[in-house]
Amino acid sequence: MARLEILDPTVEPRKQPLTYVARPDSLQGKRIGLIENTKFNSDRLLLRIGEILKQDYGAAEISRRSSERLSGSAAGPGPESKPPPRMFEDAPPCSTCGSIMIRNGSCYKCLNCGSTSGCS
Repeated sequence: MARLEILDPTVEPRKQPLTYVARPDSLQGKRIGLIENTKFNSDRLLLRIGEILKQDYGAAEISRRSSERLSGSAAGPGPESKPPPRMFEDAPPCSTCGSIMIRNGSCYKCLNCGSTSGCS
C-alpha cells in the first residue's frame, strides 16, 4: 500500500515590531507630495485635496505625481520610456455594464462588453 505524506507549507508569521514616524503637529508651511494612482478622476480628486490642504491647513506647496511616471526600474525609466497614454481621462461609464469606456475615434468603446457610445 502506498503511503501518502501531507506537507503543510504554512509557517508561523514572524513578529516584527512596528515603528511609526512621528506626525507633524500641523501642515502649516509644509511641502506635500500626492501620488495619483491613475484611476478615473483621481487626478481631479488629488487636485481638490491639494487645494484644501493649502487653503484650510496652510500647506506651502503641493507636488503631484502620477504612479505611471514613478514606476520603472530602480535606476529610473530609460530615455526612450514614455508614460502610457491616458485613454480614460474623459471617458464615461458604459451604459450597458458600467465599466469605463475608452476612446474609439470620436466616440467611446467598452472593452468589457463591446458596447459603443452610439457611433456607427
